[in-house]
Amino acid sequence: MISCNKSLTSRWGFYLQIDEQGNVHGVREKDDYCVFEMKTTDFAKVTIRGLQSNAYFAMNDRGNLYTTDTQNPSCIWKEIHHTDGYNYYESDQHNGFFLALKRRGDPKNGRETALGQVSCAFLVTTITHNAT
Repeated sequence: MISCNKSLTSRWGFYLQIDEQGNVHGVREKDDYCVFEMKTTDFAKVTIRGLQSNAYFAMNDRGNLYTTDTQNPSCIWKEIHHTDGYNYYESDQHNGFFLALKRRGDPKNGRETALGQVSCAFLVTTITHNAT
């Protein structure tokens, strides 16, 4: 498996974050809770774990984004490099459910998402040093 540290910035301009309580947010100011270890599990499939929170992004069958401290099949995301220059992360277990942030930075339910939506689009930046 290949792993590297990244930050994800939504098309709305929010940095994706898992805070110290394990809550998912979009924030305007990048901090250490916005740094993620992205690890490949298979071709074009990744897990995304917050380095500070030590929690993985996961999605349930109702489309709710949540975090967990143990890696499981709900934590695997299909990484899609779109022609618009953004990356999209589709739940491997729940086809058509994407990792997404609403225009105010709150998580969006996966049932309300689709490939190409602004809320699902993320720019990925490799972190070579501390995020602060």
